[in-house]
Amino acid sequence: MSDLTIPIVYCVLVGILIKPTIILWFVSLFLARVRGDPVRVAFRYIKVAFPLFVIALIGYTGAEVVNAVNISIHEGYYYDYDDIFNRLNNANLRLGTIGDLFERWTDVFVLIAQAELGMAFFHLASGSRHSLHLVVRLLAVGFGSVIFILAVACFGRTQVVWNVYFTGYDEEQYVIFRRNLLTLDKLNSAIEILLWISSLPLLALASASVYKVCKLKALQSSSIIFLVTTILNLIRYTYMLAYDARYLLGSETRVVPRGIVIVQAVLDQMILFVLLVLLFVIGIRKRNGLWSTEQPWTKGPIVYAPVPQQTQAGWVQSAPYGAPQQVQGQPLQYQQYPQQYQPYAPQAAVYAMPTQPQPGFPQQGFPQQAWAPQPQEGMQERQQVPSPQYVPSPQPGTRELSNSPPQDEKIH
Repeated sequence: MSDLTIPIVYCVLVGILIKPTIILWFVSLFLARVRGDPVRVAFRYIKVAFPLFVIALIGYTGAEVVNAVNISIHEGYYYDYDDIFNRLNNANLRLGTIGDLFERWTDVFVLIAQAELGMAFFHLASGSRHSLHLVVRLLAVGFGSVIFILAVACFGRTQVVWNVYFTGYDEEQYVIFRRNLLTLDKLNSAIEILLWISSLPLLALASASVYKVCKLKALQSSSIIFLVTTILNLIRYTYMLAYDARYLLGSETRVVPRGIVIVQAVLDQMILFVLLVLLFVIGIRKRNGLWSTEQPWTKGPIVYAPVPQQTQAGWVQSAPYGAPQQVQGQPLQYQQYPQQYQPYAPQAAVYAMPTQPQPGFPQQGFPQQAWAPQPQEGMQERQQVPSPQYVPSPQPGTRELSNSPPQDEKIH
């Protein structure tokens, strides 16, 4: 195998992701719109993650291109150190650390987006914002901020440490340089440990979201896609931990096999690309997407949660929004319909009022939003008044019966 094979393969695997990522970013600006919907906040972070990932891919690809040029000039990996080598190696390092920085920032925004997306499913399943939504948001933003700051610190520290190497050093400075490299490895590993820890509650949140919307057909596929994204994140970070434990933290020589960059391209950059594509797919969906407000392609407000309705024939699932729902042993509960919309009422349907109250069913009348016709005011009072007895009308030529005593008739 030629020494140029590995850099070329890496550049192909990572470089081919740049163009589709840019296309997805521009398309998401127009199709994955938020439109003021509270359940679509996650896609704002996704739109930020796309350009950050593009810069990371450009940095990684540029670093390997420089590495390939360095190998071709010096005819292999084993060559004498000279000024050209130092300059190209310096450029390789700078571009690689830029890629690392922007990939960590991409991970931060993906983390926050996944947390928001998980709570969005809870919002749609219950019909209102979950009580823990703000807590989850603050935890995700706080955790992501820590990783963001650590990534910046690691980037800055790397530039300072390697400046000593490229500007010249003596034996004592080289010992300090090696010690600082070990510190950088520990700092980088700390960031990846935090990312791996964050993937565990996100996986649990995604699993709970799938269970929460399991009866809502319109959201089932989106929730499963969301679960897949959290699994992919866990796979990425597990690979990073294994890499750090094997080649960075477990050894002081920092000897890494040349072919490991190919594994990194597949298990890191390509998996992150697939993850962003899946989040993009969730964001561009319309009829089966995540929407809680009325949109131009919908005729009325969007309601995903099925509301049970009780009729004489029994329970009917997926009743319209605003229909009564009853819990055994409790009075009827009515969902509040948004004030800006009028409740849906079919014109052709005719429903008869039950003549006998159902067991466990309250006897008071239905509200105005209900499906059954309303009894007119005062109907119950009129029903309690007894009907007058039937009295036949007098026939012609007959006398009307009376309870008064008879009077003498005058004979002509």
